[in-house]
Amino acid sequence: MLSLLILIGALILGYLYIRSTQKFDYWEKQGIKTRSPCYPFVGTLWKVWKRLNFASEWLLIFQVMVVDDLKDIKTYGKLIGLFEGTRPYLFCADPDIIRDVFIKNFDHFVNRREAMFTDEYMKKMLSALQGDEWKEARKRLSPMFSSGKIKNMSILMSECAETLVSNFKKSMNNEGIVDLKEHFGAFTMDVIATCAFGTKIDSLGSPHDPFVENAKKAFLNPRIRTPLVLLLLIGNIFSKRLSKMLISNEVLFFARVSKSIADQRRKEKLRERGDMIDLLLELQEEEQKECEADPTKTPVITEEFMVAQMMIFFLAGFDTSATTLTMVMYSLALNPDVQDKVVDEIKERVVQYGGINHEMVNDCPYLDQVIQETLRLYPPAFRTERTCNKPCEIRGVKFEKGVRIAFPIYAIHHNPEFYEDPEEFRPDRFAQSEKVLRHPMIYLPFGHGPRNCIGMRFALTEIKLALCHVLSQLKASRSPQTQVPVETAPSLGFFLPVNVKVKLEARE
Repeated sequence: MLSLLILIGALILGYLYIRSTQKFDYWEKQGIKTRSPCYPFVGTLWKVWKRLNFASEWLLIFQVMVVDDLKDIKTYGKLIGLFEGTRPYLFCADPDIIRDVFIKNFDHFVNRREAMFTDEYMKKMLSALQGDEWKEARKRLSPMFSSGKIKNMSILMSECAETLVSNFKKSMNNEGIVDLKEHFGAFTMDVIATCAFGTKIDSLGSPHDPFVENAKKAFLNPRIRTPLVLLLLIGNIFSKRLSKMLISNEVLFFARVSKSIADQRRKEKLRERGDMIDLLLELQEEEQKECEADPTKTPVITEEFMVAQMMIFFLAGFDTSATTLTMVMYSLALNPDVQDKVVDEIKERVVQYGGINHEMVNDCPYLDQVIQETLRLYPPAFRTERTCNKPCEIRGVKFEKGVRIAFPIYAIHHNPEFYEDPEEFRPDRFAQSEKVLRHPMIYLPFGHGPRNCIGMRFALTEIKLALCHVLSQLKASRSPQTQVPVETAPSLGFFLPVNVKVKLEARE
């Protein structure tokens, strides 16, 4: 009997071994090197798992990841075969393939990674939607980010920027040393509160405001520090239980706030602010009229959908914009000649346009170059992904349905083959005469193609307005407390600078 059980056990293990390794030659058959080691059940994820401390230090892997990406490109080339569990996963730093995936063959790579969360709101976020559902949602939401809508919201952004300058001045001690991330984080929080949630706050001056407290805690959720998070990468079988564990009460706070404000405005028929909630309600009303005229249409902008977009606006827009602003000011403090050139341009445009406004900030080409170079050096996200939704072949590489492809943004931005002396801060790289000489797909902070960042223009307007207000009144310079290179915090694949201190002084 025991022998029989051992035999059955051995047969089951053998079967599982064969099933879990049968695709491990997927990339080698195509002449693409596979990163080693590659083990049954976990694939190439073992390299990640092995680094885990099984405590808080496991998050450091995502900082090490960007260094490993650069090393892997040198070792294996621009195409590297990986496996998430048994699923083939291609690491791609080839600009031509990137262009084909993002644009030319987009219909074969419509989707990002399938949603790892089962919460009714999280799975309705635009970034998590798939296929036709995503296409319809994107079409409905795109008008919210038109130039006209952003121009209207730029007035609200400018009010927040004035508060930002005031807070900088209040925080300047005798030496004028300030923490950039603290102040810019408060600014982007204020912008989201007013432009998305219709709530006027001063985050820095009101640290105990429920909106502020929950926002800060949402990004410090200790439950995401478990190594079990990696199981989400292996298969959907783990998603339901783990995703519930990872969604914090602080994130759900914003779902409740969104729903409450929308209900109130719908009841009182208020449409005065022109913020995100107003725009979503207008879209919902337009869609309702369309569905009444054509009963075969299925509504897209449901209550859950509206709340989900408010949540992703907060989660995606808060820290990324704060990080970019922080690193722009940090870079200008270390490069005073560049700062002087930016300030001269701002002063000239202020006179030309009669102040700092939407038109003025969009006519500052050198400021644009500085922001683009900062986003090249310090992209908020280290990687972006697509999932093949129907089989195809691109430049000799065959993709089956379900195969994922990852584009290492940081590694591409820091590849000396694409950018000479990539660690140096050189805004002139993005002068128009220089940009036309480079492949367009080696600059990816917002992605490319139909599924690029829908909030790109909103974020850039917010960043430019803040910088114009600050730089027109304050000068940044290196201080004894300025760390070079900048200190970063461990994070889930995002660049998070901390303790970024410079000296500020009032301009004459």
